Amino acid sequence: MEIKLAISGGHTRSQAIALADQRIMGTATSPGLNDHVIPDLPTAPSDQILATKLRLLLSKLVESINYNSDTIKQIGNLNELCDSTRKVVIAMPGVSTIYDEARIKSTLSQFRFASPEEITIIDDTWAVLIAGLRNCRGLSVIAGTGASAYIGLDRFRIGKKFKLDGIMIVTRKTFL
Repeated sequence: MEIKLAISGGHTRSQAIALADQRIMGTATSPGLNDHVIPDLPTAPSDQILATKLRLLLSKLVESINYNSDTIKQIGNLNELCDSTRKVVIAMPGVSTIYDEARIKSTLSQFRFASPEEITIIDDTWAVLIAGLRNCRGLSVIAGTGASAYIGLDRFRIGKKFKLDGIMIVTRKTFL
């Protein structure tokens, strides 16, 4: 059985869903995965905290899969989930630089997913744009615990030029 994972790692809350054979196997919710704001353990490295929070989310997902009576197959533990996973898409706030993407990918490598080349990490504002418009052109705004906006002109571009976080005065010149 090949599992696909979709993870939304928010500021204060994260969600995960496991799919197999086009069916939902399980869902889970846990504290936010955003590693730009880490009040929990300020002395620990952010990648260590991110790994701990992700481990909690995925462990809850395993519990959900095993509790769900419609599940095709039970998953024994977190290692078995990772071994069965063929695709991971994770949307997180603030993943707008190559550095952010590389750091998160490095943290995810600890979980030894079966197909590490099938891990896709995107900024959460990109996910909103695709979910809402199914297009790379448009404006995506998130106003939750944090606030950010993405201006999509033709394709997704890594970099702060097209991403606004927090309060910023926007003029036409900002994007030229």
